[in-house]
Amino acid sequence: GVTAIHQETVLFDDLSVAENIFLGHAPRTRFGTIDWRMMRKNAREVLDTMHAGHIDADARLRDLGIANKHLVAVARAMSIDSRIVIMDEPTAALSMKEIEELF
Repeated sequence: GVTAIHQETVLFDDLSVAENIFLGHAPRTRFGTIDWRMMRKNAREVLDTMHAGHIDADARLRDLGIANKHLVAVARAMSIDSRIVIMDEPTAALSMKEIEELF
């Protein structure tokens, strides 16, 4: 029930936004394979819940700015259904312009 988001996010630039959000806990089909359609759908739902629907769940993480990468890290925490999210200086790696983009 507790998730930590560190100042330096642990995300993978070569994976999609959805893959980064559900890395390690991706939805599975009844055959045990990753349910890609459900993963993209769930990623869009989490992003929409956070008012970050402007982020494409199919986009490669490397194509996002640092502010949006941090939003993906928060979406990852939200996807685990954590009751408590601990953020280690969530805006420390952001410029003022990027912080303004978040709001």
